[in-house]
Amino acid sequence: MDKRALYLVKVPFRLDGLVRIARQRGLPTRQLDEGYLAHAILRELWQEAAPAPFDLRSNGRRTDAWGYSDQNAEQLRQHAADFGDPSLLDAIESGIESIVSKPVPKFPAGKSVGFQVRLCPITRLANGRGGRRGREVDAYLARCWSRETDTEVSREQVYMEWLAERLTQERSGARISRLSVESYTSERLVRRTQPGPDGGRTAHTLERPDVRMTGEVVVADAERFRATLRRGIGRHRAFGFGMLLLVPPSNVTAGSTGHD
Repeated sequence: MDKRALYLVKVPFRLDGLVRIARQRGLPTRQLDEGYLAHAILRELWQEAAPAPFDLRSNGRRTDAWGYSDQNAEQLRQHAADFGDPSLLDAIESGIESIVSKPVPKFPAGKSVGFQVRLCPITRLANGRGGRRGREVDAYLARCWSRETDTEVSREQVYMEWLAERLTQERSGARISRLSVESYTSERLVRRTQPGPDGGRTAHTLERPDVRMTGEVVVADAERFRATLRRGIGRHRAFGFGMLLLVPPSNVTAGSTGHD
């Protein structure tokens, strides 16, 4: 069992700093993928200790990256001061002293915990309907294409079932007691190709579902649940998706309870 410490870390970024770095790297600023840029900066500054998975929360001209790391704020600040690229450090609002953290407690079995999460609910096509077999698509579209009749498909229900499959007690160490879809949209994600023979990389754009959900779980296995927090949920976890941000159960928005 993983016995490493676990911290919730907040790194505040200036939006104009992210735009500047995007321009320096030749990325399209009209469709700025803040998740990709935050990932690139966090990884270059802290490598394996970089907060991940993480979630971005915008506030005016600032975007806060909330993420999990096995190092606390003091350790991250010291590493950035010793080895950080000054051009990347300049994108952090008010400098590295504004980076803060707190230990994530080990929640005992039976404890109810609320969460907020941003997800990219995609799945691979099981047949040729809707495109090439094995292609990654929106889980809702995959369900629509796979249906045998004209029965209506609930997008919210599909997304809740997608998350429920990944947060079973056996897999996550917790049982869902409440779940709700707060918002969904289609997001254009900028990614860089792997280096070619000449060492060059190009940017390409993917269109993926972007879903915000809230819920509540009851912890069954403290260590397994902690490992779930460290790992995150679903695809694109390194780019701002899949982080379970824990909140008091009373702060969870009431909604559908299809998985009680």
